[in-house]
Amino acid sequence: MGTAAVVTPLSGALLDRFRAKPILITGNLASALGYAAFAFVDRPWQAFVCSAVGGAGFGVASTANQVLTLTLVSAEHRASSIAPAAQNVFLCRGSVDVFRWSSQRCWSP
Repeated sequence: MGTAAVVTPLSGALLDRFRAKPILITGNLASALGYAAFAFVDRPWQAFVCSAVGGAGFGVASTANQVLTLTLVSAEHRASSIAPAAQNVFLCRGSVDVFRWSSQRCWSP
């Protein structure tokens, strides 16, 4: 996910220059290639490269997906189309809070 965070601003610049659909396809292919290559990993550096390629593809594809969603969905349906992404953010936040609560409760004297 660190690679995705680095690549996301660069993919925004690509989306300003090119259409979103080919960038989404390219990002998904790069992500699939990176994660499929894990089956052939023999050394740690190869796993790092696979993770970097897969994460970069994920970052590009997720940015293009958001642009396509906002472009193709009508204005009155945009909130419901973006809501699942926001829900995932809050689920992640909630799991972090639960982990923090349980670790404080289990490990504090």
